[in-house]
Amino acid sequence: MVQSLFRIIYNLVFILLLSWGILLSFSNLPTAASPVYEQQQNHSSDGIGKYYIGWEIAQVMGYTGAGCLERPNGEAEEKPSQIIDLLNLKPDEVVADTGAGTGYLSF
Repeated sequence: MVQSLFRIIYNLVFILLLSWGILLSFSNLPTAASPVYEQQQNHSSDGIGKYYIGWEIAQVMGYTGAGCLERPNGEAEEKPSQIIDLLNLKPDEVVADTGAGTGYLSF
């Protein structure tokens, strides 16, 4: 019991550190001199016309829009498989996929 609790805490700390590392990798993004937000008149009907570092901000999405979370080019654009590889999970480990959307990383 104590060992499994330790493993859960260990995994949560690992995920937090991994998240922190990912956030740090964005630390060299454009600053106020070069705005990270852009407003465009010609935009997708699924978006709000406001872009953050080149990605259009989507409208609030319900379950009917979930297909975009598992689009064919999703792996190439976002590389979710690298997340799984970097976690180096063991078969008996448990991870909480908070905000899992359609459960792309849940199995």
